Amino acid sequence: MIQRIQTVWLLLISTLLIVVISIVIVNTHFGVFRILFIVENGLIVTTSIVTIFLYKNRLLQINICYVILVFLLLSFTTLLFNLWWIAVFPAIAILVDIFAIRAIKKDEKLIRALNRLR
Repeated sequence: MIQRIQTVWLLLISTLLIVVISIVIVNTHFGVFRILFIVENGLIVTTSIVTIFLYKNRLLQINICYVILVFLLLSFTTLLFNLWWIAVFPAIAILVDIFAIRAIKKDEKLIRALNRLR
């Protein structure tokens, strides 16, 4: 559902990490860890896109967003030690993930309030 703000946040996470993957593919500083890093960030991108389509199960969406947050922190620390100037993208993605979690919680709270009124 594109009208929900968390959809925009999750798409922004995917976009930021696709940029990171592109930079890592071009850059040779990663060496052996390049493939592992690309797979890790690819999983984050895939998971954030799949999470968009779980809009009917908001609690699962929140839990998956927390898992994404953990992997984003791992990606951020990896980039901080290897290519510190690219670490800005996962840092922004971490903030955006927190915004998505807040928006999903807000939706859940609204739905629970509506169910109490019924």
